[in-house]
Amino acid sequence: MSYTRLLVPWLLVVCVSCQREEPDVDPAAAPTTVSTAEPAPATTAPAQTVALLPLGDSITIGAPHTYRCELHKALAGASPPYDFVGSLHHNPARCPGTWDMDHEGHSGWTTAQIDDKLDGWLAGYTPDVALIHLGTNDAFRANRGASVDASEASMRSIVAKLRADNPEVKIFLAQILPLGDMGRDNRRANAFITDWNDRLVDVAASMGTGESPVTLVDMHGGFGAVDLEDGIHPTADAAARMAAIWAEAVGAP
Repeated sequence: MSYTRLLVPWLLVVCVSCQREEPDVDPAAAPTTVSTAEPAPATTAPAQTVALLPLGDSITIGAPHTYRCELHKALAGASPPYDFVGSLHHNPARCPGTWDMDHEGHSGWTTAQIDDKLDGWLAGYTPDVALIHLGTNDAFRANRGASVDASEASMRSIVAKLRADNPEVKIFLAQILPLGDMGRDNRRANAFITDWNDRLVDVAASMGTGESPVTLVDMHGGFGAVDLEDGIHPTADAAARMAAIWAEAVGAP
């Protein structure tokens, strides 16, 4: 008998019993790693703006002085920032510096004429705030049968259209400047303005809502003939005072 044949089975047993066991590993377990990469910078949402509409006639445009320039300066530090809106763009008094000249002031226009075109203008922008100084040209027509009742109806329509465009619009309604000496008798026109300013009290009180307040702003008291460049339009100083009154009303910083 060969010794080799006897040893082979014994060697096989030894080899099998000596195999090293590997630890159990869950194939679904992912290795733990630590990232050293810098985190991505946080993104900042675009700043919201408040669309402000200066709405009126030549007193809004400026002839040549306008409250819009000084108002823009007064609101410059507001957060969120104000964005003046309107289909027109004027700097009649050459107000220095960079400022937002957009507005909706139409020279010689009455309240009814503004009301007639407002829907078309609102197709191009949606105001969050509207500053309205209207009725001077209505007063000039007092000698030709213009009625405060008709002007009031037009103003109520303006408020309704602004609110239809933005149910939360904040409307600031000015009791308008008086008329001064223009070389003609303005007693009837100023009587119209007195009546008109009284009517605006009713418009503000009856049309204001919690979501869309209508705030009355006094641009009549404290202004007189000395404040009017030509008996109609404000001087530079008076325009600056108007800007300050508007700024206080809207809550400038």
